[in-house]
Amino acid sequence: MVKQGLLNITKVIVGILIFSTIFSGCAAIGTTTIYKTNTLNSYNFKKLGYSQLAREERLNKIRPFTSRIYQVAIEDYCSNQALKIEKHDLPNFEKIENVDTTEIIKICIDNDLDGYICTQIKYKFVDNYYDFIPLGKSEDTFVEMKLYDNHGKLIIYTKHNTSAGNSYMMPPKAEKTVRDGTVGALKQIMKEIKRSKIVV
Repeated sequence: MVKQGLLNITKVIVGILIFSTIFSGCAAIGTTTIYKTNTLNSYNFKKLGYSQLAREERLNKIRPFTSRIYQVAIEDYCSNQALKIEKHDLPNFEKIENVDTTEIIKICIDNDLDGYICTQIKYKFVDNYYDFIPLGKSEDTFVEMKLYDNHGKLIIYTKHNTSAGNSYMMPPKAEKTVRDGTVGALKQIMKEIKRSKIVV
């Protein structure tokens, strides 16, 4: 009887450990650093600016309040960080691959910023089924984020994919995935900055 009880407890503990490993592994799979400068440790960021989303109006038509969810996610996350962050719109921001760095330099000078973050979000809508029973449509996001210094030089480029990096009990909606994707990409930027300060 005692042996059976211990066996059950052991199974539960092993199950929790396996679940935790899979869950933390998923987060690592979903988040990627595409690029970082090798001089990252020379920067001291105290005040950052951030852009509106690329093609913001279009995103808000696809899924209302996308830009608002994104803005709240950034400001909530940064409220717990040792830096100040401000929103300053980037004119004609259509694609993250095509950023006007002269505008970034101007925004940084005008607002006394140490750096500037640009973000692009893409939706991935998928119909979910279980044994042919429709569960609903998931509204996953791919979030790309670039941090530039105040001279318009790219410092860090990260991506977060909520379909690979987050676990949801039910098909997730934009209110959740925009926040999770934004925080995932931003958290990776902050991790890279902190890692660069560690003296080996």
